[in-house]
Amino acid sequence: MSSQRSAPKLGAIAVVQGEHRNLGSLLSCVRMLARDIEEQGSEPDFRLFHAVVNYLDSYLAQFHHPKEDRYLFPAVRRRCPQAAPILDDLEADHVRVVDLLHGLRRALAAYEYEGQGGFAAFRDALEEYIEFEREHARKEERSILPLAREHLTAEDWREIDAAFSSNADPLFGEDRQQDYEQLYKKIANLAPAPYGLGAPWDKKV
Repeated sequence: MSSQRSAPKLGAIAVVQGEHRNLGSLLSCVRMLARDIEEQGSEPDFRLFHAVVNYLDSYLAQFHHPKEDRYLFPAVRRRCPQAAPILDDLEADHVRVVDLLHGLRRALAAYEYEGQGGFAAFRDALEEYIEFEREHARKEERSILPLAREHLTAEDWREIDAAFSSNADPLFGEDRQQDYEQLYKKIANLAPAPYGLGAPWDKKV
């Protein structure tokens, strides 16, 4: 029956958790690159930094968050009204993260233009963005996904799974775009376990 509760085996939840792990790997990598610049005087790879920001803007901000807002969150809100406060908080996060990403892009452009004098502002904008995304993902993993497993119906999951199954990740997906090949190799080579590909959100670097 369509009203029977049934969590998906490999569907939207697996996609969301996988994207969170991939994002954790990416942010751990870029944090390490920034620390190398600050602590070891490494030369900044601005092409790679721009690739990071472009990925965050083109995929995370345009696919991951909007699909949560359009499909997953409304279903949880409908089936579990007591989740409204945390859902309101998460949706507000999705609005704020756009501003943080714009600030990071501006700080990167200023750093590239000004040289070392612009590094501190870029580092601070990067740290603010990383910590915000980490906390946001933790809230989803610990609060909303368990409620979704418990309360959503098989009918709910059919629509949600169909939406998330169409996600084509240009960096971590099977058909990785050429523009992101260098970034993917950097993530794979720079950050060893548990900070490399698939790093858990509770691990910090």
